[in-house]
Amino acid sequence: MYHSVSDEPTRAGARWTTPSSRFAEHLRMLRDGGWVSLHVSEYAEVLRGERALPEQAMLLTFDDGYRDNLDVALPLLRGHGFTATVYVTGEAVGQTGMLRGRDVRTLADEGVEIGSHSATHPQLDVLPTARAREEVAGSRARLGDLLGDEVATFAYPHGRYSRRTRRLVVEAGYTSACAVKHAHSHLDDDVFAIARLMLEDRHTAEDLADMLTDTVPLGWQRERLRTKAGRVRRRLRSRRVDTARFPARPTAEVV
Repeated sequence: MYHSVSDEPTRAGARWTTPSSRFAEHLRMLRDGGWVSLHVSEYAEVLRGERALPEQAMLLTFDDGYRDNLDVALPLLRGHGFTATVYVTGEAVGQTGMLRGRDVRTLADEGVEIGSHSATHPQLDVLPTARAREEVAGSRARLGDLLGDEVATFAYPHGRYSRRTRRLVVEAGYTSACAVKHAHSHLDDDVFAIARLMLEDRHTAEDLADMLTDTVPLGWQRERLRTKAGRVRRRLRSRRVDTARFPARPTAEVV
């Protein structure tokens, strides 16, 4: 899971911006190691038992929808023989530094899967149900209109979700969703809360190689108690401040 790939990060976003040379090193290590990339929707078919899992399969995903996903990341992906899924924040399309409508269509035309990352990137699990539903379903409708095609996959903003927000994603018509978890996905993973590993600017190719070993845990299905406790605290704070911050970076909290 990446965000921005750029050699000119913003001060606020530096931690979540992978330099282009480092991203190229990641891709080179993956290519030389024999890894093959799938779209998230293809992997969801594996989890549902609809197709076989290729050996050494992996997913490359990008959250938020930064313009450098097209200008910088895509040429590097193509040069190393990989594809990806880009999760776009619907209302961020066309904003400074973010993908424009034609950029989203270009990515799709180049074989990149486009997914939804909500409308405004709030913490969905602490929103009232009606607003959370608008965030989930509204972004799917907007991106679908932009692409002229249905959007099949969703990524929870900040990696945070609950049974309620998961249900809203299912009801909106998505067929898969990504969480974070900082863990490996596996064949018993939840197709609506697929585990991912988050890459930061400091992570070298060696760090990524280490992440691909058995030292990293497998993703879990049921919520952890500390996740529920954290949601209670955030819900109390959300009554005093607006939780929507977009475009925003995910926290390092394990969910």
